[in-house]
Amino acid sequence: MTTLLNNYFRLFDASRTDARAMEDLLSLFTPDAEIVLNGTSRRGFEGFMKAFYEFNMDVKHMWGRWVLQPDGSYQTN
Repeated sequence: MTTLLNNYFRLFDASRTDARAMEDLLSLFTPDAEIVLNGTSRRGFEGFMKAFYEFNMDVKHMWGRWVLQPDGSYQTN
């Protein structure tokens, strides 16, 4: 599970400028994945990513690796 989360965030951030990272990121989702944001639903992760980066090109996640906690949850810095 943590490997998938770490891979997702790494690819999400790299996909801002790297076409191969974008392809790899999109491959994590089905083409008709449902994205729900602020109560609004839309289909297709690729369209979401293009719209996101159109207005947020400089956004990056600030995180360390995910660490399993004693209660079964994960935490990251």
